[in-house]
Amino acid sequence: MRTKIAATWIVAHERGKHALMRDGEVVFEGNKILYVGKGFEGRVDKTIDAAGKLVAPGFIDTHVHSGHRASHRLISDTGRPMYYGQPFLEISVPKEGKVVKGDPRYLKHGDTGSAAAFELNAAFTVAELLRNGVTTFVEYGSQLSVQDALLAETARLGARAYLAPGYDCGRWVADEEGRLKRVRNDELGREGFKTARAWIEKNDGAAGGRVRGILVPREVETSSLDVLQMTVRTADELKLPMATHAAYSVIEFYEVVKEHMKTPIELLDDLGMLRPTLNIGHGNFISDNPNLNYSV
Repeated sequence: MRTKIAATWIVAHERGKHALMRDGEVVFEGNKILYVGKGFEGRVDKTIDAAGKLVAPGFIDTHVHSGHRASHRLISDTGRPMYYGQPFLEISVPKEGKVVKGDPRYLKHGDTGSAAAFELNAAFTVAELLRNGVTTFVEYGSQLSVQDALLAETARLGARAYLAPGYDCGRWVADEEGRLKRVRNDELGREGFKTARAWIEKNDGAAGGRVRGILVPREVETSSLDVLQMTVRTADELKLPMATHAAYSVIEFYEVVKEHMKTPIELLDDLGMLRPTLNIGHGNFISDNPNLNYSV
């Protein structure tokens, strides 16, 4: 069936760049766009009146953290000075020996959680993305059960997604006084990597090809060199994209420089990860950021 959408605004493409078209028409048939412009004179079987609305191609969100989004509202505030104003540390760092409550993203692979919570968070995430025009998204390494739930919702609602469990070699925790401490467990990272690879080998290409795998060592500073190197080798072997948080905070920047004598971006480059198929989360604390006082 040939369908025409008559819209007040259309995100179009003109002379090699995007353009905003006023009072235009989009004509499509099946999964093929036949016409974008004004005054289509051909046959149509159905016309959709989109007066006062914007018609756009499906957007791509390259950095999604699945969930109910309540915690995301909290990080719009500035964090404590002792955390260098990094608000995500306010909600993601538990006391040592404890876990973050109420958010299934922070469970480890295999930890028990409410199936209903996983399903609700996944449904909310994919529906919210679609309602905002996002048809393709990259989920940034939540644990196994979160990925399973997202896979089901992506298939059900018709989205496209890059999914797989993330992995790391330990997280930030806080002592009794709230001081940050990095807990290191390299075996945890290796086991997490194996879980991610197995999930990808099972589910890559699911939902009629709309779900693809992606390797996500969650952060540069919480991943060992061994785990990052395994990531690169597997990306080459299986032709997979990669994603990681890097150059995303003052603390992470200096931790990487202290441990490796390289900036986060330099370390990624040295490992062979810095390539067009690497999705860098944030990447705003590069060496010439004035907040770092880092001499180059």
